Amino acid sequence: MITKSTEEIKDIYNNQENIFDSWRDKTNYYKIVIEILYNAMENNISFPTKERKVLDAACGPGRNINAILGAGAKEVTGLDLTPNLLNIAKKRFKNNKNVNFSQHNLEKKLPFEDESFDVVVCCKALPHIKNIDQVLGEFKRILKKNGVMFLDFYSPYSFRRLFAGKNYLTYTRWDSVSKVKSYLEKQNLEIKKIYGQNTFIPNESFLNTFKLFKFFRWLENKFTNSFLNKFSGYYNVIIKKDN
Repeated sequence: MITKSTEEIKDIYNNQENIFDSWRDKTNYYKIVIEILYNAMENNISFPTKERKVLDAACGPGRNINAILGAGAKEVTGLDLTPNLLNIAKKRFKNNKNVNFSQHNLEKKLPFEDESFDVVVCCKALPHIKNIDQVLGEFKRILKKNGVMFLDFYSPYSFRRLFAGKNYLTYTRWDSVSKVKSYLEKQNLEIKKIYGQNTFIPNESFLNTFKLFKFFRWLENKFTNSFLNKFSGYYNVIIKKDN
């Protein structure tokens, strides 16, 4: 694990903005990721569309927001630590009055009233946050009763983890499902469903070939909700706040 200050982490992501935007777009990587997120939201949100107010925590360049809007969100708020990535997100949605952005550190108290959102989405961030109990507690606080969280975690059993080594840019944590359950139990929350992602893709560059992209896209969608979840590069957990 690598321990860095919040300012160091912000600088790293500011300087790596091309990786989190144009490079991954070119590999078709996020087409599959967003499709699975969209399907998960469509299948797990039961309240009326007009009530869907969503927080995209650690939104980065705003790539997930199209999936969130497509699933029926009325209003989306994006939070991120990194100014450069937020600027990209703002440009993407400059003509959409129902999408707004703000810079914020998730490890600090969130700038929202209790029960402000119907849905909280947080992708690719929690594995890099040390004080996860604080963050989950805040997510629960701002979520309405019967609201839903979409969170993801890196699997310690994934093929990527086994061959990744330890050369990470920032603090990185790999959590088993049982470990995630232990985090949630502290908040009186539980997992309702799990979706695996990036189970079969050996490298993003494989997705540049159309035939391979179609094959891996089918494969990932076919097995996203199967026993192979534990071997996924990361997995989405869906949590409903019952009280």
